[in-house]
Amino acid sequence: MKSRYLWIGLAVVFALTLAVAPAFADDLPKIDVDISTHDGSAEWYKNPIIIGGGALLFVLIVALASRGGGTTVVKS
Repeated sequence: MKSRYLWIGLAVVFALTLAVAPAFADDLPKIDVDISTHDGSAEWYKNPIIIGGGALLFVLIVALASRGGGTTVVKS
């Protein structure tokens, strides 16, 4: 029963902290974070999606090439 009161008390303290926190945030300095993901370069070979796609294609080609091994005999 004491454990239940402890959890309820912690939840109330957490809720009060979240309720009061915006009042203190007005005094904080404003920080402008500008993240630009487009630098105008056309270096497509550095794109991780292109690298991953190329690696997947390479594995697929190796897997398909290793399945072969037989020859085709044409009878006339």
